Amino acid sequence: MMKLLGAVVLFSGIAWCGRQRALWYQLHLNCLNSWQRSLLEGERRLCDLGMQTENYLQWMARQPELAQAANRCLIGLEREESFSTTWTSALRAAEFPLYQEELDTLTALGEVLGQYEEQRQRQSLSYAETRLREAIRRAEEEQRRLGKMWRLLGVGAGVFAVVLLY
Repeated sequence: MMKLLGAVVLFSGIAWCGRQRALWYQLHLNCLNSWQRSLLEGERRLCDLGMQTENYLQWMARQPELAQAANRCLIGLEREESFSTTWTSALRAAEFPLYQEELDTLTALGEVLGQYEEQRQRQSLSYAETRLREAIRRAEEEQRRLGKMWRLLGVGAGVFAVVLLY
């Protein structure tokens, strides 16, 4: 009985590792979609409606995936810190499931948001949204292909370990 329990625990642990890695691809895609929605809303609020950056950050703070970074930015604005510095540190501290290229795209926005005329903000937001749209397309393919592979790899490695050890 103990041998069977050990085999089940071993299999479950290894399969769980594969499942967790596959889950990262879903989290990555969800994060990209949240940022894309945020950029579209930012263009509407900042450029079309002429709202201040603080109002946009308050909207972002109500989005579960983006709340941590937005709240850090709002605190930085209250302390009268440089927005670009606050934005960059908030993105780093939030530990989003994003690749460096995607983070760089978002970080570049910190240099523009709330600092230049509407046309420059619109161009930057539009460029970032286009880059994220491309990243979403790649992430969907990656999730489809690699997510399935990691799940199967976890199950296969679990079975292999059980057979090898028992």
